[in-house]
Amino acid sequence: MNRGDIILITFPFSDLTSAKIRPALVLSPIEPSEQDFVAALISSNIVRSLSKTDYLLYTSNPDFSETGLKTDSVFRMAKLHNLSKSLAKRRLGKVNVHLMKKLEQKLYLVLGLK
Repeated sequence: MNRGDIILITFPFSDLTSAKIRPALVLSPIEPSEQDFVAALISSNIVRSLSKTDYLLYTSNPDFSETGLKTDSVFRMAKLHNLSKSLAKRRLGKVNVHLMKKLEQKLYLVLGLK
């Protein structure tokens, strides 16, 4: 796994009562000696209203093709978790440099950096 990879992972609900296998974006670099990494939730539930820290990616977007996602998806950049590599099921794809820059802007908003 590398920064920018989209993986399937057992992702906990925010109240930690349960978990669900879902796609996530790897945000932190992963060293072989490290067991944990930071990831952001990706959801296909785009019906609910988006926050200013969400990024909606449509299948028609040229940046979509490398992601390995199957449908329109929202990157919920405020839904960050520190996760164990052992929870990862498989790699779906990756985000390209262009899309990663857009997602980083949303992450800056989450962290109050810009």
